[in-house]
Amino acid sequence: MATARAGDIGVPFIKELENTFRSLGLFVGTYTIGILVHHFVFVPAVWLIVMRTNPLRLLLTSFRPIITLFAPPSSAIGIPEVLNTCENKHGVDPRVSRFTVLFGATMSRMGSCYFICMSSLFIANLEGFELNAVRIILIVIVSSLGALALPAVPSASIVTIIIVLSSLDIPARKRQIEDN
Repeated sequence: MATARAGDIGVPFIKELENTFRSLGLFVGTYTIGILVHHFVFVPAVWLIVMRTNPLRLLLTSFRPIITLFAPPSSAIGIPEVLNTCENKHGVDPRVSRFTVLFGATMSRMGSCYFICMSSLFIANLEGFELNAVRIILIVIVSSLGALALPAVPSASIVTIIIVLSSLDIPARKRQIEDN
């Protein structure tokens, strides 16, 4: 009798765990595809429109900084590699590159913005909250503004995720991120 009751409790838990891991896999896949589309579609398209030169050369010469900046939790890790590529491969004056690369690393928190948006959507979906167009636009706006204020340290975006979730009126007891 006790085994049957434990089985009744365990089976729904396993199904819920399976759905959670499936959602988590979709989250990681969506985030990775978003970053790849940004680096290999959006940036070359802007380069082609603005510079009117072949973006393939840019991608080939900038492949090492792109790979260096793909996985780390902080954009400050890739600054030396980006500076080296700008100065040695693209012939940018060091006075210009040292200002623009540092300024760009400070202002361009694209990865953090993607992560904050995706995490907020994932947690809201996981908790069963209805997301309409207004709430999704609110997530994008608050995430974009919050990403600009983030320091270049790992896990700094968790505070912004909590702010975004608070703006969606997700109660504190529902936020699993606070327990960690």
